[in-house]
Amino acid sequence: MEILNKAVPKLHLFMCVNDRSKLEIKKDSCGLKISSETFLEVKTWVQENNLSKDIYITRTYCLGACNSKGGSILIYPKGKYYIGIENSEDIIKIIKEELKIE
Repeated sequence: MEILNKAVPKLHLFMCVNDRSKLEIKKDSCGLKISSETFLEVKTWVQENNLSKDIYITRTYCLGACNSKGGSILIYPKGKYYIGIENSEDIIKIIKEELKIE
């Protein structure tokens, strides 16, 4: 076993892209608002703004907030859930607020 010493980001953002719209029993899901395209838009914004060392972004499935009538993200190490997200602009706004940047 080996320990990998790697820089720790200021934020680790988990974005739920779970889409249950095609299931027989319809249930709310984050993927209706946060799609794979939304994930890529946010990731591209992070890279273009040279924030890749400060923010890790992980695409994930159910974070347990699927009944939020919108998308959800989870931010570590703060342990904050944001629900009701409508688009990539909402996520970028949250990142700016969390990092206190403009």
